[in-house]
Amino acid sequence: MAKRNHLLTIQLSLYFGWLGFDRYYLGKIGTGILKMITLGGFGIWYLIDLFSVLYNKQTDIDGQALDGQDKRNPVMLTALSLVLLDRFYLGQTVLGIIKILTFGGFGVWYLIDLYLCVSGKMKDSQGRPIESDEKRYQSVALIFAVLLGIFGFDRFYLGHRSLGMMKLFIPTFGLWILLDIILTILNTTKDVNGNSLIQE
Repeated sequence: MAKRNHLLTIQLSLYFGWLGFDRYYLGKIGTGILKMITLGGFGIWYLIDLFSVLYNKQTDIDGQALDGQDKRNPVMLTALSLVLLDRFYLGQTVLGIIKILTFGGFGVWYLIDLYLCVSGKMKDSQGRPIESDEKRYQSVALIFAVLLGIFGFDRFYLGHRSLGMMKLFIPTFGLWILLDIILTILNTTKDVNGNSLIQE
């Protein structure tokens, strides 16, 4: 069986982890149901699974590592920056804890990191720039389109920076968001290189 996608696991854990969706995706149906019944183990299990996948400790039901877990995606980094989890994703635990405890440096650090993420100037814990992976997945694009489409995250993920900025700043009253969701479901959307999205 093909390896499960790391980015999709992060999305499922972050947005739907309290319902056990991340566990279902990894093939861990029994613990997924238990996690759903307890609403993410009253929040504790939710956090454990979220940080497990952020730190590349999560595996699928067969014990296989997740596909792409050794790389950091700039769009996912930006999405995590919105909820103060970007530093953990980069492996910078101490900075992540300080950032949360100070509420993003009373907003200043939060804005600086958000700018660094969006502009592509953020670096990982080894000082390497965060670069996009050439492989782009339909499922990841769809979750970005549904949950963060209003901010153009789906377009940024596909490498369409200009369209992402237009989607962010031009009011279309939800029509563009709905259109992108439909196009992604039908898998007619292409990435910046003209490639079709990978289906899982």
